[in-house]
Amino acid sequence: KTTAKRDGDDYVINGGKIFITNGIQADWMCLLANTSDGAPHRNKSLICVPMDSPGVHKAKKIEKLGMWSSDTAQILFDDVRVPRMYLIGDEGMGFTYQMLQFQEERLSAAAGCVTVLENLIKETVEYTSQRKVFGQSVLDHQTV
Repeated sequence: KTTAKRDGDDYVINGGKIFITNGIQADWMCLLANTSDGAPHRNKSLICVPMDSPGVHKAKKIEKLGMWSSDTAQILFDDVRVPRMYLIGDEGMGFTYQMLQFQEERLSAAAGCVTVLENLIKETVEYTSQRKVFGQSVLDHQTV
């Protein structure tokens, strides 16, 4: 669990995150951290964290199969101090904000997949209408 405890006008952040997209090359991180002991969907807040802050450790770059242009990292926080003004929105609303963002991200990813699949179907129809097998195009057979 990553925590961000209030200390005067600052948050003090401790914990870690794994599978962070662009964690090695990022200048800032939008961190979802526990800011209270309340219910799990009401105790998290989003906080902007400069990646060059004292106590931020880029523990390791995680090797992966694809998307090499975007690194993935494990990030550790050891008494990282950031101003409370770096809070995004209201304290305790981070989980809600994150879930809303995920919905937009998933919808965008799905739309991108539809375009790719439409192109795939178009190319398949084109190829199977030109390719001849047993005296007729593959497309004219019962199944492809």
